[in-house]
Amino acid sequence: MKVSKNQKNDYIARIHAEMRLRGMNDEEINRTISKTGFNEVMKKYPEEQMHISISDAVNEIVIASALPASYYKSLKTTSEPAPIRPLCQIDYEGIVAYAKRKGVLPCDLTEQEKEMFVVERKAKKNV
Repeated sequence: MKVSKNQKNDYIARIHAEMRLRGMNDEEINRTISKTGFNEVMKKYPEEQMHISISDAVNEIVIASALPASYYKSLKTTSEPAPIRPLCQIDYEGIVAYAKRKGVLPCDLTEQEKEMFVVERKAKKNV
């Protein structure tokens, strides 16, 4: 199914509207989205992206913008196939609550602040 430019623009407009409903202004929306791969996905795979509900898409954008760089680095060094259980866990609720207390968006936290919410897991040995 081919997605028209109008359909893409409508989906993006609804994403922005949902983010405004969640209290973000245009500058915060653009800054948050720019820290994710959302724009590239909309260019390359619009059909797949547009199957995701607006609310779920905004949740993914907010979470992806808050991930520390070490998370992406660990993905690059993870051997294939990826383990079922990642070696680290992110406390997303903690990141969002901490950012709210500071009065900033999660994507505006420093790498050191984001790292406070990464919980390393020890790999299980197969016995």
